[in-house]
Amino acid sequence: MTIPNGYEEADFLDLPTPASDQPFTLTYTGNFYGARSPEPLFKAFNSLKDRYPDLKQRMRVRLIGPYSPLVDTGIQKHGMEDLIDVQPYQPHRQAIEALSSSDVLVLVDGPGFTANIPGKVFEYLRTGRPILALVPGGSTADLLEETRGAIIVHPDDVEDIPDTLIKLYESRSSLSSEWVPDTDVVARFDRRRLTERLADVFNQTPKG
Repeated sequence: MTIPNGYEEADFLDLPTPASDQPFTLTYTGNFYGARSPEPLFKAFNSLKDRYPDLKQRMRVRLIGPYSPLVDTGIQKHGMEDLIDVQPYQPHRQAIEALSSSDVLVLVDGPGFTANIPGKVFEYLRTGRPILALVPGGSTADLLEETRGAIIVHPDDVEDIPDTLIKLYESRSSLSSEWVPDTDVVARFDRRRLTERLADVFNQTPKG
């Protein structure tokens, strides 16, 4: 029996929604290290700068989490200073509010991360916001396919990532209805329900 991570329903009360007058906002929370790199995202936006000279007026990317030299190096390498908004680690409630006020949530994984599911994925899903998942096949991709609400692109697909970003941007007005997670499936990961499952496991365990 496997009982996965989940989310606390109380964390999602009275949250903001994306403002209609804000730039198209993509948010990533967490750290970058090893094969979990922001480079695929930076390369995608770098290719879009040539196609859309006013990109920084159209979109913004928030990276919220601990300091990572991979982020600093990537921003300087690709000239992303005006597009990438790097924010330090935030209290949990503020991070949830940032996710909820975003147009799209970004998830990044690389080779070697195919067996585990980051805990933040369940909170991403609970916000009801569309997810751009730059992940290889594996447990996370399987979960996102089950719950829907995510566009999954392999992180090495340098051509598909920018095209997907434009698709999301141009469909902004319909994102809330077109690419939303299945709430019935996501509700299974409410930690109260997961705790009930754990209690059932203990109750079914032979005594003595």
